[in-house]
Amino acid sequence: GPYSSAANRVTAALAIRPFTPDNPKVTGFQFDSAERTEGRKPDSETLFENQGNLDENGLQSQSFTIIDSPIWYGQLTVESSVQDDRGKSIASRAAVPCFGRDRYVGVLQDNWTLQEGQKAKVRIAVVDKDGKIVAGVPITVKTEHKKTWGARVKGAGDGYNTEYGHQWEPEQELTGVSAADPLELEFTPSQ
Repeated sequence: GPYSSAANRVTAALAIRPFTPDNPKVTGFQFDSAERTEGRKPDSETLFENQGNLDENGLQSQSFTIIDSPIWYGQLTVESSVQDDRGKSIASRAAVPCFGRDRYVGVLQDNWTLQEGQKAKVRIAVVDKDGKIVAGVPITVKTEHKKTWGARVKGAGDGYNTEYGHQWEPEQELTGVSAADPLELEFTPSQ
């Protein structure tokens, strides 16, 4: 055929997607899809890339293993391109959902701004990849507050600039066990 022994390239990439289970019990819950590194989530990650040639029948088979990725849920896209004898490429791609974990933890809090000394509630749900609630999973929730300070630093000439510093400081640690309905935990911010 026209693509016998043709140059071939295969690429597999994982792109982050929001995990939104179709379960009315967890409507409005926020589920993280990736691990944060230095305060940022990765957009995508190339998992596999290979260049080679097709066989005499114009076919090629590739396999790869998805290693532990900072993306917990996303879309896996595999793209294959083939070059003809003129150097022109033709490509095709396929995409499927990719689940990097067997359970996901969702958080629902009505107020994201909390006040010192006033009780606050947070609801936690553990679901599987199909969005079904998983009971019996130990849960630990750590609360923190952001401490901010400023310093006046001499700039160019006679001017002073304010430079701010930020640090997250721990407050409380709450524990519980997931159940058939979302778990509600109560705490009181100290600062």
